[in-house]
Amino acid sequence: MERFSQLNQLLAHIWSEVEQGGREPGHPYNTPTFGTVSSRGASLRTVVLRRVDAKARSLLFHSDCRAQKIKEIQHQNRVTWHFWDSNSKQQLRLMGEADLHFDDELANEVWQSSHPKSLKIYVKPTAPNTKVDQPRSGLSEQVESVRLSELAQVASGRENFAVVRTLIDEIDFLHLHPEGNYRASFVWTPQGVESSWMIP
Repeated sequence: MERFSQLNQLLAHIWSEVEQGGREPGHPYNTPTFGTVSSRGASLRTVVLRRVDAKARSLLFHSDCRAQKIKEIQHQNRVTWHFWDSNSKQQLRLMGEADLHFDDELANEVWQSSHPKSLKIYVKPTAPNTKVDQPRSGLSEQVESVRLSELAQVASGRENFAVVRTLIDEIDFLHLHPEGNYRASFVWTPQGVESSWMIP
C-alpha cells in the first residue's frame, strides 16, 4: 500500500481520486457524505458526486430545490464533504462554501447533460420531507414504470431542479496505513495553498 511522503504528490493524488469519483459510478468516492448545518446541528446525507473540477477546486451534485439541504445552505453555506475508501483506508474531508444554481446557465447545462433516469426524481409534485401515511417515492406509477430515454419525459421536473456547487478551500486527509497512520492538511488562502503534515 502506497505511503505518501511528499505533500505536493499527495495533493495531486487526492484530486485525481476525487475526479475519478465524479466520473465513475463504481468508485468509492462517487457517493460521498455531504454535510450542512441545520437548526438542530450537523445534517448529513449521501449524495452522488456528479462533477469535479480540480483546477477550480469545485465539486458538484444536483438536488431537489425543495429539499431541506437547500434551505440549510441558504442559511449557512459553509459545508463539508466526507469521502472514505475502505480498500485504501483513506479518508478525505473537503470543506468550502456552497453556491446554489436554480435557473441559470450552470443549472441548465447540467440538466441538459444529465441522463433522464437521474432526473426523474424531480418530477414528483410533493416536496421532499413531506409526511405521508405509507412508504412511497412521491412519483406517479406512470413515471415509476416508464423507461426514460429523453429529457422531454422528465421536463416537468426542471422547475424542481437545483445544482449545488462547492468551492473547496480546505482538505483534511487521513491514511490508516500498516506502517503507521498519518494525516495532512491543505488550506487555500489568498497567498496560495498552505500544506502541512498533522498528527492523526
